[in-house]
Amino acid sequence: MTINIQTDSGRRDAAHRPGELLSDIAAAAGVTLNTRCAGNGVCGGCAVKLGEGRYEIYGREVEVKQDKYRTALACQTSVLSENAEVAFPSSSVLEHDAVIDDEFMLIPFEDRADLYRFEVSMPAAQQEHPPAQADLLHDAILNELKEPSMPIPMALLRKLPLLLARGDNRILVTLSRIAGQWRILDLSAGGTETDVLGLAVDIGTTTVAAMLVDLESSAMLAKASMYNQQVRKADDVASRISHGNSEREVMELQRLVAHETLNPLLTEVCKAAGGRDPGRVIRVA
Repeated sequence: MTINIQTDSGRRDAAHRPGELLSDIAAAAGVTLNTRCAGNGVCGGCAVKLGEGRYEIYGREVEVKQDKYRTALACQTSVLSENAEVAFPSSSVLEHDAVIDDEFMLIPFEDRADLYRFEVSMPAAQQEHPPAQADLLHDAILNELKEPSMPIPMALLRKLPLLLARGDNRILVTLSRIAGQWRILDLSAGGTETDVLGLAVDIGTTTVAAMLVDLESSAMLAKASMYNQQVRKADDVASRISHGNSEREVMELQRLVAHETLNPLLTEVCKAAGGRDPGRVIRVA
């Protein structure tokens, strides 16, 4: 089942299920509509032109004959027929290719990254009463730092068996002083040179800006910006709060900003910085 979508940039076919909202069909096809009222059907921002097909508009079934047209709101219109034609005017579509200013300036700041990296050698585990590898690593780090305690994040502990499986007992530990305390940021293979990257993000209602930073030198490596993809659901904070009235809708808003906005920005800045590995970003703020 397909629907033919027409925009200023051309035509495209989009798959759909019977009863699926036009706004959801458009989003799946990469067309972001102006749903600034969070899809409540009150702003008129997602008005479209319905061509031949059967639809349900505000709960009432409507059939549009060949060579006839009807205006309706995409957020309140479902497609019932197997095939349909819908035109999306430019006033109803948010332009993804619009130029977003990312020429922001950094105010003077004092470089105080407080980043510390060192290698520890994991002692061989004894056959009798073998201590956990995590405990061995913990003791080695405390011995290096002369600290009474140092929690190791669970996500990093999961990496430890994979690192030791290489047959090399050297572990490169990366720490940073945060709020006056040392925190372990990363564990990696000893004897290797790896990037230590951070991602600074400014999440705005409409746009999101990101900057890739080398945490060792505090050098800015690349920057990029794009629309906050939560605009697919609503274009202002109040409308997004209204939209997020269920756990499913809140999770969808979170997915739009994390997966559909921050992840593409991370990929873009890492590529612009000479093909850096996104997996080496160990801090996001």
